[in-house]
Amino acid sequence: PLMQAERSAIAPEDESVLTAIGFDPISVDSLLERLAMPAEQVMARLTELEIAGHIAPVPGGKYQRLA
Repeated sequence: PLMQAERSAIAPEDESVLTAIGFDPISVDSLLERLAMPAEQVMARLTELEIAGHIAPVPGGKYQRLA
């Protein structure tokens, strides 16, 4: 139940970024190729998702989904 409440609190644009990231580390360039969003918007979404604890930066300038 708690997980469902957390997931429902994720904005639709954040959900699409989370889906594109998946659970394997991905570079920002690869993420931009997967999403039809401006780079500025993707970077803003990454920042919000990192602050919320949904993703984390990993070595090599990549991001990984945490849950």
